[in-house]
Amino acid sequence: MALFDSVIAEFGSRFGLGAKAGSLIAEVIRLMSREPGGIAGFLNRFRSAGLRASPTPW
Repeated sequence: MALFDSVIAEFGSRFGLGAKAGSLIAEVIRLMSREPGGIAGFLNRFRSAGLRASPTPW
């Protein structure tokens, strides 16, 4: 869990989410795991919504 703790702390700090970052990351992971095609399918939803540049750096 140390890896996730550091990711959550970094995300919370970088985007000013604080303690809410953990809940947000958990929800994103849940959405990715339910999406047909996994992570690629999740990122394709961004692209099809016109947010093509957003997931590119990921």
